[in-house]
Amino acid sequence: MNDQTVHYPWFKRQDLDAFFALFQNNLANFVVITVTMLGMGFPASIVLEK
Repeated sequence: MNDQTVHYPWFKRQDLDAFFALFQNNLANFVVITVTMLGMGFPASIVLEK
């Protein structure tokens, strides 16, 4: 058997890139959902406050 231990780094530059990509993706989804709901006639008090 092979008893080699693999050490993964706690943080890499790609982790920061992935964080900002995920943040921008979620922000874009919220904007699209908000604009769509307001365009469909939902009251702004429900869309923006609840």
